[in-house]
Amino acid sequence: MMDVQKIREVAEAALEGTDRFIVDLKCSPANEIEIVIDADSAVDLDACVAFSRAVESAFDREVEDFELTVYSAGV
Repeated sequence: MMDVQKIREVAEAALEGTDRFIVDLKCSPANEIEIVIDADSAVDLDACVAFSRAVESAFDREVEDFELTVYSAGV
């Protein structure tokens, strides 16, 4: 299972400088990662995609495979 603390650190770094924040972060034993983000302003699909790519790029699928789902309660 991937290190949830490391995932949180990477996710928070990706959101730094924005008004977005993590609402929930889960990682199953099968490395199914789910991150819910929100913001004081609107969070659109493009923001979710950009955030997902930033988080995904910090991990190597060759070392440990995972599934990443990012969404906002408002989308």
